[in-house]
Amino acid sequence: MMKSKYMFQIFFLVIAMILDAMVMAVFPVDYSFKSYFFISMFGFTLIILFLSELSSLNAVVLAFCYGLVLDFFSSKGFFINALSIMLTIAFVYLLGKRLSYTKVEVVMLVIFGVFMRELLMFAFASGQGVLSISFYNYLQKQMFGSVLFNTVFCFIAFGLNNGYRHFMKRNDQRLRRSEKSLRYR
Repeated sequence: MMKSKYMFQIFFLVIAMILDAMVMAVFPVDYSFKSYFFISMFGFTLIILFLSELSSLNAVVLAFCYGLVLDFFSSKGFFINALSIMLTIAFVYLLGKRLSYTKVEVVMLVIFGVFMRELLMFAFASGQGVLSISFYNYLQKQMFGSVLFNTVFCFIAFGLNNGYRHFMKRNDQRLRRSEKSLRYR
């Protein structure tokens, strides 16, 4: 039972990564920072939503692996995504332990997570010399659009996560009923 739960989460994460790639193909990133753009983080949003069901070690390992996959397909500096996502998820995990995961709290957690990840991405990329623009330009051209766009994604992901939880609860109830009926035969 435990393995199937993680398999569903990994399946949804892969779907989210494919959706991120499709969105980024339609709305490409402007690395010259001449126009406004956003980074699609549907997979990152799903990881934040899965935090209530994961242990701290599993959450950090999942975040690091997700970041490594992004780094593998990214042309920016290596380990920038992996480290920023891992640190953000670790901090959001600690912060989320004090919450009850209502819709408003989850949206605020996602907004904070996206903002923190973008802030760490700027710090790591500037530190490695990959990015050489001012923080104000980064905030204006990328971070604002990313936070706004991913807030909309958060509502979609929240609905998918609630559907997933409902499906797992019904599946567990059905399994228990069938086990009960087998015991009394």
